[in-house]
Amino acid sequence: LSEAGRAFGLIPAGIGIYLTTARLEKGYRLQGADLDIEYDAHESGVARPRTKRHDFIGRAAYLEAREHPPAAILCTLTVDDHRSSDGIDRYMTGREPILGLDGEPLVDAKGRRSYVTSAGEGPSVGKFILMGYLPSEHAVAGEKLLVEYFGERYPVTVEIAGNAVCLDMSDIKMRYMRGMIVSLEEDIQTPGTDEKVSQYLSELGLQLSQEAKHGLLTGVES
Repeated sequence: LSEAGRAFGLIPAGIGIYLTTARLEKGYRLQGADLDIEYDAHESGVARPRTKRHDFIGRAAYLEAREHPPAAILCTLTVDDHRSSDGIDRYMTGREPILGLDGEPLVDAKGRRSYVTSAGEGPSVGKFILMGYLPSEHAVAGEKLLVEYFGERYPVTVEIAGNAVCLDMSDIKMRYMRGMIVSLEEDIQTPGTDEKVSQYLSELGLQLSQEAKHGLLTGVES
């Protein structure tokens, strides 16, 4: 299909970019997959430094969770080797169990087992990216683990513990988006502190200056 449509300007684009590839590279969480009521905002990496003074549903539970170290942390992992025992490269799709190097399931202090919450290609990093909650003691960049898929175990590495971008930031530029609304939030300081804090909020995008990995060369002859 790609070859037949190339003469008509057909390019690979669509839901796989914003819902999987670009999302995973930027560390964006997906509701219903990475964000679930079983884990709190602190564990999923979406807790904010400050909290609104005004009451809201769940505020007390949110503040209480911040007072304790997280039992699990949503991490970004990459697959080290996809090759199965029969010589076929296998690619996870989600919900696969994450194991320690001893082959035992990872279980956090609240009794929750670790599993893959999201999976997809990461062309900008040249790796296959996974996300999943890991017990705090295993949520360490560089940690080596296993993922079980179709009865076999595949080596993976923890790239990021927490909420961060899985990209080489030396190739990234932040670009503010023209025409977007800029809003001012006032008096967002923590109650009881002797200060006044306000902030401006705007939207920005990430410009990737990495043509070597994103360019399409045509008309090149050896």
